[in-house]
Amino acid sequence: MKIHNILILALVSVLFACTKPSADENPLNSEWKLQSIENESGKTNVPNSVAADAYILHFDGDTAFMLPTSANQAGGKCSINTKEKSIFIHTYQEWTEVYQGDETLQTIDNALLVGLKSASSYSCSANKLTISGKGKSFVFGRKR
Repeated sequence: MKIHNILILALVSVLFACTKPSADENPLNSEWKLQSIENESGKTNVPNSVAADAYILHFDGDTAFMLPTSANQAGGKCSINTKEKSIFIHTYQEWTEVYQGDETLQTIDNALLVGLKSASSYSCSANKLTISGKGKSFVFGRKR
């Protein structure tokens, strides 16, 4: 009887120790809304008043993405390694050209278009995705 209980306990321990990573840790499984951009100078929050489809990050597999700026459609090519939690943005550009008059949104747009190309790593949890590289971090919340 003792050996039987020990075997059951060992089996249960192995089963719980061998759980695979949660789907929440994979950024490809969700859409993400940009919340802020952080660098050595501080943090710029995205205003709540932006268009509903602005700054929504959507991955198309692990090689392409869409991330519209405040007034324009945009996207690019990327490489994502979910095991190493690395991300490299090969191209990112706007496909339309509508003028954005708001200076804060212009700053965010420019920071995205230039800074995101230096991304090299990410961290992902149930509700937060942070893409980082060369002193900048782009913080996204899971879109509900």
